Amino acid sequence: MNERIKRIRQNYGLSQQQFADKLHISRNYIAQLEMKDSNKEPSSRLVADICRVFNVNENWMRTGEGDMDAPTDDTFASVCAEIGATDPRLQNVIMELWKMTDDDRELLWSFLDRLANASNKKE
Repeated sequence: MNERIKRIRQNYGLSQQQFADKLHISRNYIAQLEMKDSNKEPSSRLVADICRVFNVNENWMRTGEGDMDAPTDDTFASVCAEIGATDPRLQNVIMELWKMTDDDRELLWSFLDRLANASNKKE
């Protein structure tokens, strides 16, 4: 599994620090996992986090079998889960939108529609 972790990191062109930051763990832990002769194994939670954050097939991650990339799931729920996991600013916007009254939400949509139309006219 250690080589597969390194492959994922390199596939995304990330340093060990950048990879660790996305997973909220230390760079040193990633370095230990990636060592060729390391007997250190990631926790089940870390494996699940890597798979979720980097869209990796969990079966491939655990066994090396199958394709590295997870099947694409473009359902609304999966997209929201991905946003919540990877983009705190967008997550905050969605939460604020959810808290709005119907009238305020309609006012926002009206503004966004006008903004989009004005932008399209300039092109």
